[in-house]
Amino acid sequence: MKSGFKGKSEEEVENKINEIIDLFKCLNVKLTFQIESNKKLSDRLIKGSSVSINHEKKFISKLRQESGLNYVSKMSQMMNDLDKNKNEIDEYKALAHRGVPNGIKFNVQVISQSAWEINKKSMEKIEIPKFLSACVADFENFYLNKHSGQKLIWCFGLSKIDIQYLCFKNKNISTSTLPHFLALLQLEKYQSLTLSKIAELLGIHIDTILTDISGLVYNPSFNPQGQKEKGLILGNFDDEKKEFKETDEISFNKNFSFVRQKFQTLPLILKKSAAEEKKIELEEAQITKRYQDNILQATLTRIMKSRIGQETTHVWLINEASKQIDLFRAQPQQIKENIEKLIEKNIMKRNEKDRTCYEYIA
Repeated sequence: MKSGFKGKSEEEVENKINEIIDLFKCLNVKLTFQIESNKKLSDRLIKGSSVSINHEKKFISKLRQESGLNYVSKMSQMMNDLDKNKNEIDEYKALAHRGVPNGIKFNVQVISQSAWEINKKSMEKIEIPKFLSACVADFENFYLNKHSGQKLIWCFGLSKIDIQYLCFKNKNISTSTLPHFLALLQLEKYQSLTLSKIAELLGIHIDTILTDISGLVYNPSFNPQGQKEKGLILGNFDDEKKEFKETDEISFNKNFSFVRQKFQTLPLILKKSAAEEKKIELEEAQITKRYQDNILQATLTRIMKSRIGQETTHVWLINEASKQIDLFRAQPQQIKENIEKLIEKNIMKRNEKDRTCYEYIA
């Protein structure tokens, strides 16, 4: 969806999507595919990196035909949000300032928080300059006057901004992250700062700065030779390992010479430590288990509700639940655990005469 369909005809796209659906039918754990697809789609749409929204919609439509409406509910909600957002922005651009408040072209995506997979770090409050605060206030006034009772949570960590470098001969332009821009403003003001001090001035977590600063230091447009003495940003960081610490001090190289007129400076992905990888793996396993438990409990409740007045043995219920769940391979022990949870919730109970049988509590 990001590059595989680039330059392909509609027929070629159709054939490729059908091949993917054929592979999808063979999956034993469709739930994992669903969770990962939601994450990837959310990331593509927010970053604007999808080759075609129509191709995205076509794939979602085919997934819906194969696995039902609930399977693609989050994906469909994301697409609905994009359509609603386009209408909102069209109205915003129809205002007197034509969507350019305070002389700045201001594009906003309004999305419903429940459907999208958004990193909580991107929702951190960032201290932004007054000229950007004025843009935020202008859009909030427009939007909240139309939608009373709603609340906007700004995800500045997901934003991009076009920066023009007036201190250089050719007035070069970069498309960068907002933390990039704010860090550059601080370096312009203070000449030299530690990374911890930049994080403090911007009011954001140090991890965000450690990640974003890599884009300023090692992006080929800012550092064609990959050497810390010759890039746009100078400092005492570890050039060999390309790692950054809170105490590293950086400064702005006013003698830097750009190779290109326009470029992007999105941050590099820093390698995570073994402990961080383990933590992420554990969190993802917990999320997957919660999804599975919810599906199991819904399935068990539906089965028991349909069998009011009939004898339902433990073995039969385990086997029937396993048959009805096709998003993942439900293990007997996990089904048993969720039967116990439903008993605790007073949704079902054991038969008083035969403890190996269950009854639905109407």
